[in-house]
Amino acid sequence: STALSDKGDHKAADPLLRESLAMYRRLYPGDNAQTAVGINDLGDLMNDQGDLKAAEALYRESIAMNRRLFQGDHPETATSINNLAVALTAEGKLEEAEPLFRESLEMNRRLLPGDHQYVAGGINNLASVLEKLGRTVEAETLQRETLAMRRRLFPDGHPYVATALNNLALMLQGRDSKQAESLFRESIAMRQRFYKGDHQSIATDLSNLAALLRTRGDLSAAEPLIRQGISMYERTTGKGTWYLARARTVLARTLVGQKRYAAAEPEFIEAERVMATAQGIPKGKRRECIEWLVSMYEAWSKAEPSKSHDAQAAEWKTKLAALSAS
Repeated sequence: STALSDKGDHKAADPLLRESLAMYRRLYPGDNAQTAVGINDLGDLMNDQGDLKAAEALYRESIAMNRRLFQGDHPETATSINNLAVALTAEGKLEEAEPLFRESLEMNRRLLPGDHQYVAGGINNLASVLEKLGRTVEAETLQRETLAMRRRLFPDGHPYVATALNNLALMLQGRDSKQAESLFRESIAMRQRFYKGDHQSIATDLSNLAALLRTRGDLSAAEPLIRQGISMYERTTGKGTWYLARARTVLARTLVGQKRYAAAEPEFIEAERVMATAQGIPKGKRRECIEWLVSMYEAWSKAEPSKSHDAQAAEWKTKLAALSAS
């Protein structure tokens, strides 16, 4: 089941992980190390599927069990603390996540002196939350440390190196577009060497590169990349996830930039539908999507004044006001 999850096949992994955990609970009532691992693994899957509230509850249960099982520093405790911080970050609870990332990282530094993947992962995650908190100088320094450590650990490349490349690119894209593009492309090429066929991480890298190219105005290059990413997301995560909704907004905005409003409209509408119903949507993203819809209809109305697009813009403005008031 974890092998399926690692391959990005979350739909197949879900029932197997649940069955495995239920069996451990029956075999080992009360606290048990293998049960705690199973709880954490199911939390990972929920996190990957965007069900952040379920992931948070599972990680908290895993941490509590590990603290009872293991006194002081322990790798499983550090992992569960880190994973909870990841879920909290995705929920927008950044101030709560930062000290957990630091606790997990310092625990792993004590447990694993020198270069180690768990230490590199902890540095990466702390860097990401610091960037979201606006502490960009410290965040970039840490992210470069992550990439350097992972290159030392995996000189022939590895998906973990690709993740560090992607994350550094995301930090740099607003300041150094060319370097960010190079890092994104290196990440995609590296993942494609290690993952044969579809994988959610490849879809994410394609989406990130397409978003960068769209922002730069290279719409003809962005469109095929984001369509490839969307197709891959549909095959690996299903059609109702945040990841796919985000990718659809990238495609829709790319199409709007080409004044292809009729093609952009269903992409925005489907993205907004998912954001209204799915778990794990980052705060403010649905509102942002509706704002883009309004802007599209207003631009479409100017391009085709005889049509009813101004009325559609007004309808979505009403929905936006209702969302703001809720």
